[in-house]
Formats: sequence, C-alpha cells, structure tokens
Amino acid sequence: SNIRVLWLTSCKLKDLDGVEHLNHLEELYASFNSLKDLSPLFLHPTLQVLDLDTNAVGTLENIEFLASMKKLSTLHLQGNPIATKRFYRRIICS
Repeated sequence: SNIRVLWLTSCKLKDLDGVEHLNHLEELYASFNSLKDLSPLFLHPTLQVLDLDTNAVGTLENIEFLASMKKLSTLHLQGNPIATKRFYRRIICS
C-alpha cells in the first residue's frame, strides 16, 4: 500500500494490527484510543510522526523499540500512563 499518512484518532482502537503492512507509512495519528501494544510499528523505518496522545501505553517495554526508528522526529505520548514514568524520554531518545 502507498498510504503515507493515516488518521485513526478517536476510533476506539485497542490494537494496531494490520498497520505493519503499510510499508510506506510516514505519519500515524492515533490519539484518543485504547492502544497498549505498539509492536506492529516495530518494522516501520519510514515512520516520521507518531501521535499516540491519550492511549493506554504503560510500560517501557512498549516503547523501547522506538529508539531504533531513525526517521522518527515527532512523538506524542501525553495522556498515556508511560508519560508519568520518570526518564521514559531518555530511553526513546538514546
């Protein structure tokens, strides 16, 4: 698929299954859902913008792989349980 920008805001999503097949995805806007597991994004080397505000991302294990995404320049995680954890940004930016 040639989809480069995908808006899934407020869609009551619980998972991102299937997004791994969007090989050219550059921007994903999926705020205001119930997402916990971000693993379908693991092999997205083209992803540049990831907006996951107000979801259910709660553990460092859910976000550690984001550090290996070299093109990722914009990340929004406000309103997730992980955002209350101290130093979570250092793991992603390392």
